[in-house]
This record gives sequence, C-alpha cells and structure tokens, in this order.
Amino acid sequence: MTRILAIDPGSNEVGLYWGPGQSTTLYLTDMSLSKSKRAKTPRSHRLGILARKLDGYLRYIQPDFVVYEEQFVRGGAATKALFGAVGVIEAAAFQVNAGVMSVPQSTLRKWAAARATEAQATPKRLYAWVARSFDVTPKTEHELDACVLWHFIQEQGEVG
Repeated sequence: MTRILAIDPGSNEVGLYWGPGQSTTLYLTDMSLSKSKRAKTPRSHRLGILARKLDGYLRYIQPDFVVYEEQFVRGGAATKALFGAVGVIEAAAFQVNAGVMSVPQSTLRKWAAARATEAQATPKRLYAWVARSFDVTPKTEHELDACVLWHFIQEQGEVG
C-alpha cells in the first residue's frame, strides 16, 4: 500500500494527515502569544522550525508520496511565508526519497462540496462533515484540510 502524507501549510501552523486517526498540527510559533506577536516571529525562524519538525515526521512515517495543498494567498508577507514552506516541504520529501505533488485548494473545495452540501458552508459545518465521513475529528483547520486532501488523493488514485 502506498503511504501518503498530506500537508496543509500555513504561516503559523501546518496540518499533517497520514491515515485514519493519524494527524497532527506542527506549531511554528509560540501559540501562547497573541496573534499580533505570533505574526512578528521572523519567517526564517518559522521555516527553520518547520524543517526540523517535518524531518522528524517524514522519517517516522516514511511516506512514498508527500502531497500538499496549494494555497491561495494575498499579500507579500503571506506569499513569501507559504512559498518558503512549500520549498521546505519539497526539500524534506526529497531527503526521504518521497515523491511530491500539489493539489489546488479550489479543487479540494469542489471535491468536498460535491460530497456534502455543508462542505460549501462554514468551517464548523465542514468539520462536522469530515468527522462523519472519515471518522476523524481534526484539532485545527489545517489538520482538517490535510484530512480532506488525503481522502481526495485516496479516491483519485493519482499517486502510487
């Protein structure tokens, strides 16, 4: 069976999902800080934390493929942060000989919406749909998106 690690990158946290009941969120800043103080954590610091944490998970999971959600971002700082995260993800996957692919966020939303009318609605309703459909309760929105991505790839059979 092909082992797939699905990743939803964010600027302060990254969601990972690698199978039913197997997910986590990598926090790249001190989450006890206020949102404005977390935003001031240097991008290089956050990317370094991502590289270290992701390396550990990749060595533990040993995926055949790493799939990440392409982000739609606005603003220069968010774009730089997420492009940096994508570079870290691709480099880390290369280090463990895993293939890499990405899926546009819009593709995932359309896929989810075709399966449940509430998937088009609020994140709260999408959480409920994912919990019912996949018997998982993501702790963060990034874990939720990584879960949807993993199940999308499983259904599409596009890797392996």
